[in-house]
Amino acid sequence: MNAIRDANSGRFWRNPRELIDHIVATYHDTIRLTLPDLEQLTEMIGRQEFVPLAARERLESELTALTDLLDRHVAKQEGWVFPLIRHIKDVPDETEWDYVVGDSLHWLMGREGGEDAELLDRAEQVGMLLRDAARNGKDPIVADLIERVQVLCRDLPAHARLEAEVLFPSVEELIKEEGLVCNELW
Repeated sequence: MNAIRDANSGRFWRNPRELIDHIVATYHDTIRLTLPDLEQLTEMIGRQEFVPLAARERLESELTALTDLLDRHVAKQEGWVFPLIRHIKDVPDETEWDYVVGDSLHWLMGREGGEDAELLDRAEQVGMLLRDAARNGKDPIVADLIERVQVLCRDLPAHARLEAEVLFPSVEELIKEEGLVCNELW
């Protein structure tokens, strides 16, 4: 397979493995390192009196949902999707069920797009709620939470685009090239 090129940034990767390594190092590692602090700050926000109770509960709920989505995203990709992609060239030599692997990977990648959209919507909701909470006072906990959420969410659109528009289409081509499709499904 030829190099994978990101038309937006002009970057190249020699193969899907290199692009996966880039995604993990650039995006997933940041998510993994930020989530514990985000969870702790979310609990702290729930105890802040200056934010009205209804707003606190909604903010706490949205932040918890966002951290759960991010955690699931990283776990699913690094536990299922990325290992399948990394070993896709080994499949035809190892098993007669190669089309099942190709179809499964195709299905998993398709689901990721919908989940990425939900993740981006949730991040936007959290951003709006944090801006509202910040208007109620200049508490350092809220300021810290806003900063951490901004860092975490700043790269989500680029992260989602890199997966959906660069990695997954290149893997779809690789699936076809390797003959890992059941023709009835394509």
